[in-house]
Amino acid sequence: MDLNRTINYMYENNMYVKMVIYIEACECGSMFENILPNNINVYATTADNSEESSYACYFDDKRDTHLGDSGSVHWMEDSDQEVQITETLQKSVFVPKVEKESVRSRDVHIEIVERKLIRSNSEEKQSVLTKKLN
Repeated sequence: MDLNRTINYMYENNMYVKMVIYIEACECGSMFENILPNNINVYATTADNSEESSYACYFDDKRDTHLGDSGSVHWMEDSDQEVQITETLQKSVFVPKVEKESVRSRDVHIEIVERKLIRSNSEEKQSVLTKKLN
């Protein structure tokens, strides 16, 4: 609610004319769902609705982690390809999302252990990793 109170305060004090907010996080749709008024010139877009998990993508083997989140990655990739002066906000937000080996955020830790297990050459290490999965 602090975010929405701040946005309302900014509107009431003429601190913006139009505002666009993009949020990427699990269940981030809950930040604005049935909360933000329709008449204050704010366009809030979220990568997920109030019940969806985010999806991690671009796994980096060297760092053993994902480097991006599907929603923001797709938005940035689209921004790289489009002429921003002519592309509408609605088009840039509603770009069809083709997942690139995406993993539900809640499953990332499991997938990282599975990748380590596949790469492991040591029976001892494989045993430790298998225990982590069980």
